[in-house]
Amino acid sequence: MSFPGPCASGDGADDLGRAATASGPALPCCAGRDEQQILVEHLVGQNAAVDDARRATLDAATRCFRQLGVRRATMVDIGREAGVTRQTVHNHFPGGKAAVIAEVIVEEARRVNARARRKLDLDRDPADVLADALVELVWSARRSPLVEVLIAGGALTSTSSVIERSPEVAAVMRDYWSPILEALDARGGLRPGLEHAEVIEWLTFVHVALVARPDAFGGDRERTRARLGRWVVPLLTGSFDT
Repeated sequence: MSFPGPCASGDGADDLGRAATASGPALPCCAGRDEQQILVEHLVGQNAAVDDARRATLDAATRCFRQLGVRRATMVDIGREAGVTRQTVHNHFPGGKAAVIAEVIVEEARRVNARARRKLDLDRDPADVLADALVELVWSARRSPLVEVLIAGGALTSTSSVIERSPEVAAVMRDYWSPILEALDARGGLRPGLEHAEVIEWLTFVHVALVARPDAFGGDRERTRARLGRWVVPLLTGSFDT
């Protein structure tokens, strides 16, 4: 189907009309407007509407997790909170509840990472940089009320499996650690031959374990940093006490 009226004339109009009807309702005609621009504006508007609806659904999921807990909240609960059907929630998050949890974790992890990153000085001794990066990330996460929701009341059984399997969660952890490891590598501050992807996977495991146990080492920041500096950092720098 082509655009009606004057928009139906000109090279490629029929193809644009077919593209428009394939992706949604027929586009209105605007005499004198470039057909491609009309199509672009229409599709951008559609995408923005989908993004807004997905954002509203994610916000509803966060509220459900706070109110009901991660384990108890269902896709039906999320849909009810968002004012949409369960199927609509699945349309936005085809991976189901695990995909919703992953998105919530990723968004909060970005905020947690940003707070920790602002406190780092990458020009310090490599061992200090690594110890700081670990402890700042843990304490930044512990300050987050949402992180507490994501690990409380048995939620860790759901969230830990998502953290292990989600490519998006892995990516946000790479965003934090890769610049740090690359900077230290460039200075010769890491053991030669370390695979950064494997290191980040291990550091993520250590991070989640410490966030999930806020009472570890008496909940004391300096004690935690000291343990990390003695038992984790040397594995990366190769500088062991004798």
